[in-house]
Amino acid sequence: MTKRVAAFTANNFLFTFVAWPVTCYMSLYLKEDLGLSPNRIGLIVSLFSFTTILMTVPFGYLSDRFSPRKLMHGGALVIAASSFLLAFFKDMGPVLVLVVAMGAGISMFGVSLFSLFYKLLGVKGKGTQISVFLSGMYLGWGFGLLLGGRVIGAFGMEYVFLTSAALGLALFALTFLIEDSSPIRFNIVDYVGDIRRKEVFLVIAIFVIIALHFGTEHAVYPLFLKGRVGLSYRRIGEIYPIMGIWLSVIGILSGIIFDRAKNAKYLLIGGLLASGVFQGLTVLARSFWQVVDIRLVHVLGDSMVIFCANVFVSQIFARTRLGGNYGFIKVVEAIGISTGAVASGFLLHRFGYGAAFWFSGGACIALALFIWAFCSTLINKLSTRTELVPSTSTEFILSEAEGLSINSVEG
Repeated sequence: MTKRVAAFTANNFLFTFVAWPVTCYMSLYLKEDLGLSPNRIGLIVSLFSFTTILMTVPFGYLSDRFSPRKLMHGGALVIAASSFLLAFFKDMGPVLVLVVAMGAGISMFGVSLFSLFYKLLGVKGKGTQISVFLSGMYLGWGFGLLLGGRVIGAFGMEYVFLTSAALGLALFALTFLIEDSSPIRFNIVDYVGDIRRKEVFLVIAIFVIIALHFGTEHAVYPLFLKGRVGLSYRRIGEIYPIMGIWLSVIGILSGIIFDRAKNAKYLLIGGLLASGVFQGLTVLARSFWQVVDIRLVHVLGDSMVIFCANVFVSQIFARTRLGGNYGFIKVVEAIGISTGAVASGFLLHRFGYGAAFWFSGGACIALALFIWAFCSTLINKLSTRTELVPSTSTEFILSEAEGLSINSVEG
């Protein structure tokens, strides 16, 4: 693993470690500590999600036109400042402003981090590089939620905010370890041409289906673990690092397999089927270890699909416009998560847990069958280097020079 990939992976780990405890436990804090009504909680949480969606595309565009690393600096400082202030402000108005600021900081950092990584990504061993980078996210998610749950139990949510603020400053310092990319001028309408291709629509479909099942997990999964399985908050928190480690292991193996096979078809289809079937079977679990056993197979599929989706993003967009295009993909994903959460909540209310889990699991299975039947050629194309040729000769020369520089460093 190169120093470049190690630096990006460390940033991805700490970013996820900092952001997830605050965002995941926010609704619990608003209800139990601040005593807000469900309507006010819904307003704050929805504004956080809306801000994250609204800011993703502009920050993605800015990461193409300006310095993405400087945007990461700004995002880390906004996360740290808003987390620190949330520990001291208890009124509805200030909390609302700070939660919106947190969403903006997360968008600013996240889209810049991922787009910059893909811009500097070397061709040799691409699958392994991406899988290692994603492992930082998985481990940060798992252990961040574990630590957050422990801190809440021992000291309260205020100390989660203070911990995230301190780690946000550490994240700001860590960003100086990564390289920056040089902005290149282009016409903003070039983004339209990037997206209007059938292989891009297939990638969007993959992200939407992944997002639908994430929405189910946000809205229904914790309720299922608490209400149906009967797990304590502490016990629920212990599930996440197990899944994070497993996601990392399977993701890295997927990267190695991709680099050798040069085709993601069977990883993608197999991952969608495993994820879908065992998402539905989750409803059968009645104990901690039954949950773990079922979710390990489900997460195996998740890891394979997430890996393939990220490889495809790195393959099909011009590096010079990757920030804006990746921002668009993340907006589509966020809308899918919201749709999945709303649909799953409705199905849970009307038909029970089984309908909610099989809704998102069935969508994964349907997409796997569709890709197997109709999209083999497209998957072959997505598995090879098909980066768009930039639309101007100047941009093309600069892009090729950047690619040669990147490849020489990686080699």
